[in-house]
Amino acid sequence: MQHGVGRRRVSPGRRTRYPGSLSRFSRSAGLSPLARSVVYTEVCMEYCPSLLHPSPGTRVTEGEAIMTTSRSDVTVESVVRRVVARHRGERGALLPVLHAVQAELGHVPQEAVPVLAEELNLSRADVHGVVTFYHDFRREPAGRTTVRICRAEACQALGADQLVSYARESGLPLGETAADGSVTVEQVFCLGNCALGPSVEANGRLYGRVGPARLGSILNGTVSS
Repeated sequence: MQHGVGRRRVSPGRRTRYPGSLSRFSRSAGLSPLARSVVYTEVCMEYCPSLLHPSPGTRVTEGEAIMTTSRSDVTVESVVRRVVARHRGERGALLPVLHAVQAELGHVPQEAVPVLAEELNLSRADVHGVVTFYHDFRREPAGRTTVRICRAEACQALGADQLVSYARESGLPLGETAADGSVTVEQVFCLGNCALGPSVEANGRLYGRVGPARLGSILNGTVSS
């Protein structure tokens, strides 16, 4: 028992659905504010894929280090084949492979699709369908700075929509890159910082309690630490 929260494990069969309302759960369980924040964080860590696959440029340690690779150093084909080799034999390897390719190249280029299809024994349509279905995957290079605005339940309740509106009014709607290639703005559904929302991540660095003015500083690269 830590912070008043029982460490009871949930059976595997009950981990397939994201909780509909964490706030209703924590209130009905009679948890203190501190305990609620622990529940939010633990659930986010378990259910939020964005925590397991940070934005390009971020070091990832899951038994291996994945670093951003310059396109001039290697070919797309060599990167894809090397990444697939690390995940070969895994069940459902396409998603982790795509995340790793994007972490190295900054996006999933079109020329990677036929190589992935060949290596994973899938059709090109299957690979293309996954890349285009999930918004986390980019088909074009991102800006030098990637800013991700959290739009999950907790951050939405604390004003995330104002940040989205501010970015749009600044000429950077979600999913777009500035004309000079300086910054790309994206949305993400949970950064695991629920107690300090609304949260924003810029090139792997997490900011909490972000208002429009501070978002402007982040977009302009002048935010203070």
